Amino acid sequence: MNDSATEERPTRPSPRARVDSSKRRMLAGREARQGDIILNTPARRAWFIGGLVACVVLLLVIALVK
Repeated sequence: MNDSATEERPTRPSPRARVDSSKRRMLAGREARQGDIILNTPARRAWFIGGLVACVVLLLVIALVK
C-alpha cells in the first residue's frame, strides 16, 4: 500500500484567491464559509446589537404603517 496516500498534502490557495494591496489574502466564497462573528470589544458588540434592534424597530414601524 502507498504510504503517501495517508499523508496530508499541503493546501494550495485556490486559483480564485487573490491578494489585495494590504497583503491580506482574499478568499473565494467556498473557502470563507463558517466564519465567526468576532465581537471582542464593547463598541463592536454595541454596534452589532444596535443593528439588530434597528432591524426589529424598522419591521415594527413597517407593520404598523400598513
